[in-house]
Amino acid sequence: MTFLSQPIPEPATPLRLAWLDVARGVAVLAMFVYHFAWDLQYFALTSVDVVGEPGWRWFARAIAGSFLGIVGFSLVLAHANGLRRGPFLRRLAVIAGAAALVTAGTYVAMPQGTIWFGILHCIALSSVLGLAFLRLPALVLLAFAAAALAAPLFATADVFNHPAAYWIGLGTIEPRTNDYVPILPWFGCVLIGMAVGKIWLASERKNPSRPAALPAAAGPVAFLGRHSLPIYLVHQPVLVGLLYLFVTLSGGGAQLAETREFRQGCRAQCEATGGDIAACRRFCACAETGLKREGVWTAVTGNTADPAAQARIQGVVAMCSRQVPGQPADPPPAP
Repeated sequence: MTFLSQPIPEPATPLRLAWLDVARGVAVLAMFVYHFAWDLQYFALTSVDVVGEPGWRWFARAIAGSFLGIVGFSLVLAHANGLRRGPFLRRLAVIAGAAALVTAGTYVAMPQGTIWFGILHCIALSSVLGLAFLRLPALVLLAFAAAALAAPLFATADVFNHPAAYWIGLGTIEPRTNDYVPILPWFGCVLIGMAVGKIWLASERKNPSRPAALPAAAGPVAFLGRHSLPIYLVHQPVLVGLLYLFVTLSGGGAQLAETREFRQGCRAQCEATGGDIAACRRFCACAETGLKREGVWTAVTGNTADPAAQARIQGVVAMCSRQVPGQPADPPPAP
């Protein structure tokens, strides 16, 4: 176990591994899948609650954790022989600038869901914090990683609910934003990546391996990994633009506006009666699906429900209140 507890002599030159580009490329492809599903929900082309449904939430977390783990691994490799100040500062400036661009863009396009501290913000700050851990042995890095991952389970407090403290991740409520990746617990993924990088370097020192050529099929995936930042910045505007064009040309604009109005009204009523943001999203997604299944969606959105329709509506509300934990004692009325 000495490779877990001793500082590791590093190679003289920074390394770039083809399989690391492939791993990052796979994360990019997974990101495409998640964002496309999110966009389908945003444009009311599906009733699936991509943000609130547990499977999709864990999928999103796995993607974010993969990117951050690769950040930690790459940090160890890039500065294996000491901090390369110039390249580090240039990379940090690019990522921080991209994060600021995401904040500005979402503030203009989606002011209610502005991204104040998303994945790029977390990568930028984690890269700086990671420098303080760069010379620690792998075992110590894993201990700090465990502490970071566990912190939100034991150290939350109302004082961290102030917007100025959102980046820490120890608040008792979830901020309203379209991407939230606070330092805690997510810096733990970076530290795990750094520990794995230390272990890999130690193994390479003992038994150097020859770089293997990538299979031809992996080339496009590696390309995505090598250009992950510009692809990240461009892919969502492209997807949103294409779906907006589809909705417009198919005549679904009125339906989109109708569905958005329902979702916003439902969530606002739910939160006003004491539900938390995540539970209200799940409740309203359940209600939307149930109302459509019961054939009373038009009656609700058009405010034309007769007594029979009202009974079915209340049945859907009661069913969703039972299925979704975290709801207020008195379920919100159907919008």
